[in-house]
Amino acid sequence: MCSIYGIYGAQDASLVEVMQHDTIGRGPDSQGVFRGQNVSIGMNRLHLWGSTQSEVPFRTGEGVSGYNGEIYGKLTGEFEFDVNTDGGVGELEYLGGLQPDECAEGMFAVVSFDPEDQSIELQRDRFGIKPLFVNASDDALVFCSCIRSFFRTPGTGQIDLNIDALFDVFTYGYSLRDQTAFEHITEVAPGEVRKVSQVGTSSRMSLTPQVEVGNLHDDLRSAIRRSVESCCLGEYKIGLAVSGGVDSTIIAHELNQLGVTNVSTFSVVLSETEDGIQDLSQLQLQGGDAWKGWDHHYVEITKDAFVAHTLSSIKSFAYPTDMHSLPLYSALAKLVADAGLRVLLTGEGADELFYGYEKYGKYQGPTHISDYYLDGLKGAYIRRIFPDGTVNAGLQRGAGFATDDFWGGIRSIEIAGRLRKLLLRTDVILMDQSIEGRVPFLHAGIPDIAMTLNHAQLAAHPGKRILREIYAPEIPSLSDTRKKRFKAPERLFGDVFDDPQIKERVFRPVHIPWLNLSDDLINEIYTAYSAGDTSVQSDLSELLFLILTTKEAVREANEAIQ
Repeated sequence: MCSIYGIYGAQDASLVEVMQHDTIGRGPDSQGVFRGQNVSIGMNRLHLWGSTQSEVPFRTGEGVSGYNGEIYGKLTGEFEFDVNTDGGVGELEYLGGLQPDECAEGMFAVVSFDPEDQSIELQRDRFGIKPLFVNASDDALVFCSCIRSFFRTPGTGQIDLNIDALFDVFTYGYSLRDQTAFEHITEVAPGEVRKVSQVGTSSRMSLTPQVEVGNLHDDLRSAIRRSVESCCLGEYKIGLAVSGGVDSTIIAHELNQLGVTNVSTFSVVLSETEDGIQDLSQLQLQGGDAWKGWDHHYVEITKDAFVAHTLSSIKSFAYPTDMHSLPLYSALAKLVADAGLRVLLTGEGADELFYGYEKYGKYQGPTHISDYYLDGLKGAYIRRIFPDGTVNAGLQRGAGFATDDFWGGIRSIEIAGRLRKLLLRTDVILMDQSIEGRVPFLHAGIPDIAMTLNHAQLAAHPGKRILREIYAPEIPSLSDTRKKRFKAPERLFGDVFDDPQIKERVFRPVHIPWLNLSDDLINEIYTAYSAGDTSVQSDLSELLFLILTTKEAVREANEAIQ
């Protein structure tokens, strides 16, 4: 919804100006900076509802707060706002009134300044839907919604990679700790409330709610309905990303059942993977006619468009990743922006919570986390790219998530790794186009209900068994709908990796200490990719994309500060 940024400690006005300018796309409607003796708090606002008269950052009593996000308590009566007041102020007052053992429902990152003790408090929602990065030195703590802003700050020296966090990115999808892939840049942890003052730092974690499930189908269905309704309150038009798969079809079904008419739907159509839809009738929505008034938009991806979106999205994301869906998300964001919408609902989280990926149901290997994540050619190459000590330490971090239930440990890692990278993709790529991404499957107790269920209840082919069972009577097509994985077909990736602009970047000489990314090894990966079957190509295209984005992130970071 917005960007927040600033400094606690020794002040640097030019640094704050850089962060304000760099994050303007996240908040084009109003900007402001509060400056105190030892603190600056800036906020760029994307305004969606409530009064437009509030000064930003928000004044809350005697304090000042930068706020990015939404609190979803409007349906439960937990708090109400006067229509003439600013929604953001009301939500901050609600957050401030919570007890230490209470957890707010929503997506948010907040920084608050208390003039009484000259302290700041940084906090983040329990899944880390809204980002908040920090860089602490001896004399200042810098914070910002956008990691690439740290590359553009005056006076910054060489930015090096954090090799341990990078191993996690290559293996699990994202750092399993609160480190980032860059040295000295960390994150406020999901669910963390961190207080920083002149006498030191203290931190606590929001508690996970305890959920009692009565009738599983009824409770989960009710939670999904409640969350979808919360995510689309307001007078603005709602966007929905639809693929034809389980998650987005369920959200579309609930919107239709709720009678929501101010909806636009969006698809990236990939004919070779059967992803995306060209006509809303393909969803076979029943039980209401609201969907007949929705307008649908889609875009088909060509090679040239894919290359262009690859380059622009990597620059925007500015972080090593194996998500070669990044260019597709960039195309989706442009499609939504061109339609003039500012809110987009997506299905993020359902696959990790409800075991929706194909490997969850098909894996028959050893029940050890290292075997699960470093199997096959991709795993073998990762072991060759990183030093043995880094590999062993990284596998120990993964083993820390292990439980008596192997699949329970895998799901915990997937939420800490795969889900967090997807949420960062949703936030960064959409917010660069001034669009707020919302994720209904992560609210209203849905995750807590999901965590009471085991692998056998969920992962039976074709995955997400419980969601299919609940909605099968109303959406019969879900019973045999295949997983619509949001990724480009391998043929297209083969063309893209052979494109001179991309290939030059994959082999670009970039010095990364302790990392073996020699031309010989990359050529070997290319050869194995070209000769492999579909499953091998899928894994190795992710690895090649990781090599590409790692080199580009290092280059972007260090060229920006020169």
